Amino acid sequence: MVSAVRFCPSANLIIIIKTINQKLPASLIISISGIRGIVGKDFDRATVKTLLYGYVQLLGKGLFVLAGDSRSHTPKIQQWVADELVNLGCDVIDAGLEPTPTLNIAVPKFKARGGIIVSASHNPKEYNGLKFFDSTGHYLDQKKLNKLLALSQKPNHAKITKLGIIRKINNLSALHIQKLGAITNPKINWQSRDKKIRVLVDAINGAGCNFLSHLFNELNCDRTIINDNPSKPFPHQPEPNFKNLKTVSKIMKGSRFDIGFATDPDCDRVIVLTPKQGVICEEYTIALCLLRLTQLHKKGKVIINFASSLLNEYIARQNGLEIVRVPVGEHNIYARMQKENAILGGEGNGGVMDPHINSTRDSFTGIVHILSLLAESGQSIDQIIDSLPKFEIIKDKVPIANLDLKKTYHKIEKHFLKTNNPPRAISYEDGIWLGWNNQWVMFRPSNTEPIARVMAESLDILKTKKLIETIKKIL
Repeated sequence: MVSAVRFCPSANLIIIIKTINQKLPASLIISISGIRGIVGKDFDRATVKTLLYGYVQLLGKGLFVLAGDSRSHTPKIQQWVADELVNLGCDVIDAGLEPTPTLNIAVPKFKARGGIIVSASHNPKEYNGLKFFDSTGHYLDQKKLNKLLALSQKPNHAKITKLGIIRKINNLSALHIQKLGAITNPKINWQSRDKKIRVLVDAINGAGCNFLSHLFNELNCDRTIINDNPSKPFPHQPEPNFKNLKTVSKIMKGSRFDIGFATDPDCDRVIVLTPKQGVICEEYTIALCLLRLTQLHKKGKVIINFASSLLNEYIARQNGLEIVRVPVGEHNIYARMQKENAILGGEGNGGVMDPHINSTRDSFTGIVHILSLLAESGQSIDQIIDSLPKFEIIKDKVPIANLDLKKTYHKIEKHFLKTNNPPRAISYEDGIWLGWNNQWVMFRPSNTEPIARVMAESLDILKTKKLIETIKKIL
């Protein structure tokens, strides 16, 4: 990347920047949920500079809100981002260490052009990246992201008449916690409750450590937070799942705690733990939030993706709610929620979206809904889980190099339609999805890898396995 002019501050600053932007490395992971790479390999300052040029060209100059997660290289990258935005004539509110959903709320609050989180979410610690948001605080959609990428590759010929300024702020959590009050039950006085809910949390030394302490203070919970030092490395791989949460699961099982939670580093996903089972399937997060809304007699539509559990449909059917399924992807959930004026949305990976709080996945929204469910129902989390049907879900993947996807979809549909129990619904919106009353199977190509996801669910683990094996045989 070659810059023709260096900045020289003066009273009448007019600078012409002529830059040949770096071609973005092919190995970057690019999606609307962020652009990520290995720091020092395919994600460096030149990459940041190239992406920010495209971003500012897309949204225009103005104010941007900036924050980051707790990875060791995040502060350095955050400074790169702030410096490049200033050099492009933009003002920056640098919030330091903050969760992604907190920044999402701050962007419209400050009437900013957009927001940027320095984070690689649940990717391993050697990764980092940038998450881009528009003025509403939501991720750029695919069309805008494609335009950003195209603009980033055009020769930079920008006229800068004024350098931007950086303003550092902290404690955005107060803003977020205040907004979470919209989903608490006014009939429950958390501060005067005789019996405090005892909560165990694995905060993975992430961006939510301080926020979680403040939140549990507001809800008057007796909390124990492990891995609560954001200056330390992640104690395990960042993705919250059974494999990575063995330590906190062992602490939780048979303990005095009423409930447990585990977040990812930037806090857009949350997993539940119970005293009886330890870690439970991530699919329960959105389902428990939905169950809580039914106890408040809420009515309306709930948006989930095609890969989410039938447990949501069971809860909805029991309470007169309608489930709408959309293709996998947070933006697809958000867009349909807006269209349907939905009361809740989310994905089966522990991501919850409540339109009263946020336009993106928010682990704290999930925590408040689920703690409220315990307080309002008077039941333990294990009693609630045991009262629900146990669906068995399997998520697998297969290589698909040189596979004709259209022919494959047709073969899958043809096979199942010839059986004695043909599916009641078939969708081609996201690969191919076939649904029955109490089971479904899905074959969906990945957007970033030469593989396809093969997923299935039923009330019987053997039936679920058979659905997966049937798809593999057809391939």
